[in-house]
Amino acid sequence: MAVITARTRTVKLYNFELSFKLPGVNADGEQYLDALYEAGCDDAMIGIGRKGFIGADFSRESTSLEIAVDSAIRNIETAIPGAQLIDAGPDLVGASDVAAILECSRQNIRQLLTTDESAPIPAYQGKRDLWHCAEVLTWLRDIKGMKIAPELIEVSTHAMRFNAAQQSKKAERVAALV
Repeated sequence: MAVITARTRTVKLYNFELSFKLPGVNADGEQYLDALYEAGCDDAMIGIGRKGFIGADFSRESTSLEIAVDSAIRNIETAIPGAQLIDAGPDLVGASDVAAILECSRQNIRQLLTTDESAPIPAYQGKRDLWHCAEVLTWLRDIKGMKIAPELIEVSTHAMRFNAAQQSKKAERVAALV
């Protein structure tokens, strides 16, 4: 007699951000709030600060990151037909963002990132330096010995890959016009 055992997959909580361009030049995100909630985005904080765009900061439980992100995208596209996904996060972050993610002081993170030669190189240097979150979190875990939740690194790596692919597509479109 064969015994069939079901594998149980662990449900994890994934925190991630998605940004969309709304259909229409000056679309107001507020008009979509009820539809987003009804479409399943009740686990997201919705940002509607800039006309024509909407952001969603999700805390979604799922058995995998891919399922969590894909379902969130489907929820938003259901609520807002024609919305275009433009960015995922956390990806590019400043020292304050990293400190908020890790719930520690900005000064501590800033000092680590700017005085240690082994620190990741900023992806952008300017008035506010920006790093890829995945690089910073991995460095803090592997080199500095900080305890970092694996889901944080998984989400930020996924966001970095997604955004890099989006940027590559944009570069290909521009190159085709030259």
